Amino acid sequence: MEVGRVSAAEQLDPVYTAACQFGMRGLRLFPTEFHGHKPLVSGWQQQATNDVTWIDRWFSGRNANLALCCGPQLNTWPGSLLMVDIDPINGGKETFNALKAEHGWDLANVPVHLTPSGGRHLFYLVPDELCITGANILGPGIDLRGGRAGNVGCGYGMMPPSVRPSKVTGELVSYGVQPERGWLHLDPPMAPDWLLDLLRAYLNPPKTSAERHPSSQPFDGDNPWDWVRNNVSWPQMLEKHQWSSDGPYWARPGKTPREGTGGYLHDLWRLPPLLGKKIYVVAQVEAAKVGGESGWASDVAVGLVAQTLFGPLFVGGSVGDEGHRRWFFKLGRVF
Repeated sequence: MEVGRVSAAEQLDPVYTAACQFGMRGLRLFPTEFHGHKPLVSGWQQQATNDVTWIDRWFSGRNANLALCCGPQLNTWPGSLLMVDIDPINGGKETFNALKAEHGWDLANVPVHLTPSGGRHLFYLVPDELCITGANILGPGIDLRGGRAGNVGCGYGMMPPSVRPSKVTGELVSYGVQPERGWLHLDPPMAPDWLLDLLRAYLNPPKTSAERHPSSQPFDGDNPWDWVRNNVSWPQMLEKHQWSSDGPYWARPGKTPREGTGGYLHDLWRLPPLLGKKIYVVAQVEAAKVGGESGWASDVAVGLVAQTLFGPLFVGGSVGDEGHRRWFFKLGRVF
């Protein structure tokens, strides 16, 4: 199953055969569009399976590509499955060589798949809390596809012999397996310690003095949004809240960026309570992004939260990144 050019007719049966073989390894699979990677199953994070009934229904005699839902699998492996996506078009080869020189990145006994763009997919087992999804986490051109228990933050990868157009030539090219290095020959090993350390450092970056005491930092402009723009890292905040990314777009937990994106993040900071823990001074940041729209639509709200018999009462005002301002109050659920 080496990478190479194929015709549409040649692909049909091999995809079904591969789905059966990968399913026997306990991998969670689902179909995507023929010659593409858009999921054909709504809620693929929950529906991905190795059940032969569904594999027959999805792949037997059907025009579809084959995808793997990363994260916990349906087998007894001692960890969750993390896919490392090395994309040479975006600098992945250089980043890989730099990490290899620094850490001695050894690919012996690691399943390796080949991509139509000339890249590689590597597969490791990691603790569930480190099985994260995001772009350029290990450096330019190296993305991660993971997922946590409960289908949180799931990513997915295309499996051989799926076919898509080459990013370089536009020709239809299949995903392949490095000889004797695929799923039918190797189980994924536990990730090396240096890789686990990089994942922990990404999820828990050291805090600066400004981050430990944000309220002591003055605004750089004439409204709170200027402070947020200059002091908040969206990728780090979103990943900590279990959002996932496939490159430029982010999706809230349980969604894929290709299904449309949008959501909220709250509580930028909160001062100590007043009057016996009944009243708080808070600042909230709200971010949303929909589909392929450029930029983030964001608000920063500052106000008072008071605990009442009818629930929390929030009185305050907000300012957005486009300069709009408004006053409001909410009674009931605030966050």
